[in-house]
Amino acid sequence: IKDSKQKLQEYAETLEDKVKERTAELQKAFEEVNALKKQQDGDYFLTSLLTHPLGSNKANSPNLNVDVLVEQKKKFEFRKWARDIGGDTCITSTVTLKGKPHTIFLNADAMGKSMQGAGGILVLGSVFHSVIERTKLSPKEADVFPEHWLKYTFVELHRVFEVFDGSMLISLVMGLIDDESGLMYYINAEHPWSVLYRQGKAEFIEKELVLRKLGTQGVAGQIEVCTLQLEPKDVIFVGSDGRDDLLLGYDSEGARIINEDEQLFLKVIEEADGQLDRIRDVLENYGELTDDLSLLRIGYKEDVHHDHTQLTQHVIQLLNRARLAVKANQLKVAIGDLEEAHRIDDSQPEVMRDLIKAYLKDKQFEKAANLAEDYIHIKPADSEFLYIASYCHKVLQNYKKAADFGERLRLRDHDMVKNLVNLADIYYLQGLYGRSRTIIDFAAKIDPHNL
Repeated sequence: IKDSKQKLQEYAETLEDKVKERTAELQKAFEEVNALKKQQDGDYFLTSLLTHPLGSNKANSPNLNVDVLVEQKKKFEFRKWARDIGGDTCITSTVTLKGKPHTIFLNADAMGKSMQGAGGILVLGSVFHSVIERTKLSPKEADVFPEHWLKYTFVELHRVFEVFDGSMLISLVMGLIDDESGLMYYINAEHPWSVLYRQGKAEFIEKELVLRKLGTQGVAGQIEVCTLQLEPKDVIFVGSDGRDDLLLGYDSEGARIINEDEQLFLKVIEEADGQLDRIRDVLENYGELTDDLSLLRIGYKEDVHHDHTQLTQHVIQLLNRARLAVKANQLKVAIGDLEEAHRIDDSQPEVMRDLIKAYLKDKQFEKAANLAEDYIHIKPADSEFLYIASYCHKVLQNYKKAADFGERLRLRDHDMVKNLVNLADIYYLQGLYGRSRTIIDFAAKIDPHNL
């Protein structure tokens, strides 16, 4: 009993020292953890200083309203600054291609969390801004069609990320909008589908996966540029998967329930009436955000009340008379009436279309080619006339122009056999037999019975 009492006495006497010693150890550990956190937050802060300027909204168009929202999931404080960091970004700008102003847009999501995602965005943003500035400064770089600009830019970005051997992947939607006509050219590389909000109804504009993420190894195939003709008051939404990854609640075992319904975002846009500042609030009404969120909103001619010019009665009469003359195979009469109608109003696409086809039927290829170029400038969405322009320039032996128009059409629709045959013929006439054979072989796989 005496030994026990003595031990208790010794323990009591040394307890205070042991508590002090243990407290000192905990304090030291806390200081070490705190120092590491400060160092980590410092790294986050320095990285955010680099990535934040890259996500910029510099679009400048009288016909387009462009707004962005980027909210990274990882929040941190460093000294007096409160910042966030992550792998989402939105970039917009305005460039001139072939003498026409176009608005560039990009929404991207880099693989990984916090620093890894930010590293991907740092690389992507740097290269993409470099391409934009090169386009603005170099007349040669600006003298390309939108389809070609998108293709070359995508290939350049993909080659940069291929260097990382699959350890850094980027999903994105990247595109151009013709500021005057409202034609949108875009590429989706394994990103959530884009949304068209028209007359109070939201719907996805993509229907299938075409391209894999930037940096995906072993990817081969034809790049296809999609197009969409915007109408006044149309709104386009592009966003990362943070818009879908909502925490809806917990099941009976405490496991998280994450939203898996991609259609929910369409409902959110409609409830928010297409307004970006309301979309985030509506999303949070459904569930908690669990990932980086980035949204890009582009509205086309939202303030326009009417956006078309009426044909005059005289032009309508000339157009109707010309169509009757074409049916009667009186091409000279039809061309005369259509040329008069075109002189009265040279900006009417309907008149231009009929006149181009009449020239083509009458084998006036030079007039057809020149007018087709003017028409495409006004109505770039009309792919039929890309083919007509290409064919006419081929007949005129303007092979470079013929190939340019044919390749534009091929980027939009790489399975159009008559265009592939026309392109193969163009390259054959230039002595580019290997390229011609490759294209004709591809056409033969699509339609082996009609070549």
